[in-house]
Amino acid sequence: GFPLAGFSRLFMTYSYEAVTVTDLNPIYYSPQLLARNPYLADSLLVGQGGKRTVSKISPSLVSSTINEPIFPSSGHKYTVGLDIAGLGGNTKYLTTTGEIIQYLKFTPRMSLGLRVQGQYIRPYGGTQLPIFEKVFIGGEYSIRGFDLRSVGPRDATTGLVMGGNKNLLFNAEYMVTVAGPVR
Repeated sequence: GFPLAGFSRLFMTYSYEAVTVTDLNPIYYSPQLLARNPYLADSLLVGQGGKRTVSKISPSLVSSTINEPIFPSSGHKYTVGLDIAGLGGNTKYLTTTGEIIQYLKFTPRMSLGLRVQGQYIRPYGGTQLPIFEKVFIGGEYSIRGFDLRSVGPRDATTGLVMGGNKNLLFNAEYMVTVAGPVR
């Protein structure tokens, strides 16, 4: 990351991922099995020659005045990001993300945390969106009380969470510090 002005930084990341699936048991090519499990063909790269490569660049801009990274009680964090996959590789997609976090301190022991997060991902160039890039929510860092990756569009026949291409999430939490790190 590079410092810009004040509490803002510009980050730039590049990643390259090569996945190969080989020596599959012929049972996995059964049309009946593939029809019953919508994840199977994508996760085993059936119909893609057993290979998938993702080459992407990810710029992001972050402005943060959060007072403590682990147990924040005041400040803000604004994040805007973009993933551009397709600079090489056989998987092409664009992802835009945005997040606004605001902590309001009422007393030394009480604060309110607000968060809005949005994401949109779309494939281009005739490629399909890989299952591992689809949008799922659930778990401690998105919706507490739901299992990780358990919230999203479901397959009508199997009930499996298929993942989507967008999300909009609102969170609010009221924090009372009892003693030390216990809140």
